[in-house]
Amino acid sequence: MATVAKTKLRNFIGGEAVEPAEGGYEEVVNPATGEAIAAAPLSTKADVDRAVAAARTAFDNGSWSTIPPNERARALLRMADLIEARGDEIADLEAADAGKPRAAVIEDEIEVMADQLRFFAGAARCLEGRAAGEYMEGHTSFIRREPIGVIGQITPWNYPLMMAIWKIGPALAAGNTIVLKPAETTPVTTLMFAEWCGEILPPGVLNVIGGHGEPAGAELVTHPDVDMVSLTGSPPTGKWIAKAAADSLKRVHLELGGKAPVVVFDDVDMETAMETIAGTGFYNAGQDCTAATRHRRRPAGPARLLPRAGGGRRPRAGRRDDPEGDLRPGDHRAAVFRRGQGDRVGQRDPLRPRLLGLDPRRRPGDASRQRAALRLRLDQRPHPAGLGDAARRLQGIRLRQGSLDVRGRGVHGDQARDDQPRIDAALATTIHAS
Repeated sequence: MATVAKTKLRNFIGGEAVEPAEGGYEEVVNPATGEAIAAAPLSTKADVDRAVAAARTAFDNGSWSTIPPNERARALLRMADLIEARGDEIADLEAADAGKPRAAVIEDEIEVMADQLRFFAGAARCLEGRAAGEYMEGHTSFIRREPIGVIGQITPWNYPLMMAIWKIGPALAAGNTIVLKPAETTPVTTLMFAEWCGEILPPGVLNVIGGHGEPAGAELVTHPDVDMVSLTGSPPTGKWIAKAAADSLKRVHLELGGKAPVVVFDDVDMETAMETIAGTGFYNAGQDCTAATRHRRRPAGPARLLPRAGGGRRPRAGRRDDPEGDLRPGDHRAAVFRRGQGDRVGQRDPLRPRLLGLDPRRRPGDASRQRAALRLRLDQRPHPAGLGDAARRLQGIRLRQGSLDVRGRGVHGDQARDDQPRIDAALATTIHAS
């Protein structure tokens, strides 16, 4: 097992590890121990300009964008091999950086990241499009797929490197070049991965800079030479990016989250349901956009769920290398509050479900009419007794997305917090009458 020591990180721009233009650094803290594990660069407008210029040069000179897809695929395959070869080192760094069990990184992320890069290596060689055709006399029409250009990417703190891989893989496979800013609280693995990839990719193809949303993130989003912006983050940040990108007609890719309900049907095995709710609520130390924070049942039989809710298994705190631990030791609540996610970890009992009834006889109506309290994200697995019935049941409760009232802290209007009523009588009447 590798040792995590305090490291001075640098931006990776144009194939080189470089100091930030203004020389600013800040400590990266292990949220489980409060120990500083790294010093991360604080990028400014000058650093963003330098990184975007490197990405633009690499794109325009054709060193990546015009090479055959099989060559891009080979590079992605080498990147996948690199992740596997450095798996233990990545697990140590990620466990210290993000405050999660080391075993979770080994079991759930290393092989997945390698597989994702291999998937996109294959996808790079299997592009599809319409056949050419003659729609006007003397002319042949066809569609040619081309890379977009320079992609600005911003990644979150809960799966630092894996979320970066989700963005890096498809962008590189299509022939684009990248400037990526990881979350300022968890930049370690992404900055180090970029430096490792310097031996695989041409200079300027993958650039990673540290820093905060202001100024680095904002400068990246609004930079005139960035052709597309991709964010995984909060709805307020996504709304700001969409507005800012509209001024220059940038393309945007937004993955915003989220609160996730678990849907519980009458015929479920309750022991299985409660174990699932406990596991999904505190998976990845509770730092998950699909953490099970709300639970929905049909009106019949809520008493079957409530007695078990208080007796659910509490998450186990373990050492960093404890394979049985759900959480790292230490004050996770303080760490999560610093990252604006206090509603997910440390602020609620392990199992305190929000119970909303679902009328099995009626198909729910428009989410804009029933309000966002019934807008579902069906990210959790259903557990009906008859698995063949699962698809029909999910179809029966899927809602059309209506207008959403998004609050500043990134939750939809009418979503219950721990200090708010789960559902008021007037809304309950509206739900069952619709």
